Amino acid sequence: MCGWFSAPIVGPRSSPSSEFLRVDYVLARVVDPLLMPLHPGERVYWLYLVSGLAFAAAVYLVNRRGKLRSLRGLLGYLLPRQVLLHASALLDYRYFVVNRIVFGLLLLPALPAAALGAAAVTRTGLEVLFPGVFFSSSGTGIILVQTVLSALALDLGLFLAHRLLHEVPMLWEFHKVHHSAEVLTPVSAYRMHPVDDLLSMGLSGALGGVVTGVFQYLDPGNPGPWVLLGLHAAVFAYYFAGFNLRHSHVWLDYPGWLGRILVSPAQHQIHHSKAAEHAGRNLGFIFSFWDAACGTLWRPARRERLAFGLAGADAGNYTSIGRLYAMPFRAFSATASRAQGTVLLFGLALAILLSLGVLLRETVAREEAPHLLVRIDHPGTRAQEPREVVEHAAGPHMAGSRQLPE
Repeated sequence: MCGWFSAPIVGPRSSPSSEFLRVDYVLARVVDPLLMPLHPGERVYWLYLVSGLAFAAAVYLVNRRGKLRSLRGLLGYLLPRQVLLHASALLDYRYFVVNRIVFGLLLLPALPAAALGAAAVTRTGLEVLFPGVFFSSSGTGIILVQTVLSALALDLGLFLAHRLLHEVPMLWEFHKVHHSAEVLTPVSAYRMHPVDDLLSMGLSGALGGVVTGVFQYLDPGNPGPWVLLGLHAAVFAYYFAGFNLRHSHVWLDYPGWLGRILVSPAQHQIHHSKAAEHAGRNLGFIFSFWDAACGTLWRPARRERLAFGLAGADAGNYTSIGRLYAMPFRAFSATASRAQGTVLLFGLALAILLSLGVLLRETVAREEAPHLLVRIDHPGTRAQEPREVVEHAAGPHMAGSRQLPE
């Protein structure tokens, strides 16, 4: 489903602003969960799911020395009922739909602020310190350098945010939501509390924005890093190369040097283990050398038997959509100081107000339009400037997404 849908303003008393806010963005958010398998910017894009199944089938055949005894056995391995219909997985599916709508309505429009702000500050600062510098960035080599540097910056931001989520007690309360999954499916990647997503996307976007700002300073006409189907090329490649096996029952580890560069599905499954020795290990998103540098890398010598979820008193506390949202705040209020609570509430309020401000700006810009246009973007379309800058700078969660009203 794609294209433009016109919703005429009915009656002389209709307010374009109120109609736009009510129809355009709200409708897009409600429809969003249904369209995600059609969008390359999402981890559950159909191509990534199919490639994940292909990698899983290869693992199945390798483990059986290339012998396919029955198609039924293969399908049972690829789509195990005990995993896909587990109570934890069923909760993931419900939370996935609800949180996409809630997060999109309240917080999503604010996310580009970190990327745009970091890019603008970096570019302006360099222009003040080193005025008059120009270096064409349209050559293949320069675009390759920008693609690599931006990928490293985005991933470093995610690694740093992930480490904070594990090591800062008040942030760990919010990250527990993700680790409360007792089985892993591709949809488990979306079991993230909005506070968790704000930190991860914001820090990743800010570091990516610094790289964007540097290249915009060198060349105002900078074309940006390479993209595939509207997504940062490095992120696209990683998603295509079996990314969804990270949150699955399929054990796939990378051998030798490759496992010291890239985070394998098995390494991320170890990260989800409730065993004490695995706590805080393998925090990287794409690259594992951040973990190696910080002493948090865990390379399995062989397949390990893992149990997922939270251990101790936290086990069983995250069993409904309401609890996924509320439990972190309950735990936080019981242990945090008043100052910490004030900072958290101020940050959330600021993000929500910023989101509303973005929507209001978009609304005012359209008040003279004769019709209200509700856009559901085609998965393959490229974003236009300045949105491209936002997507390339905002991190893999945002890159390529068509979440914001255009």
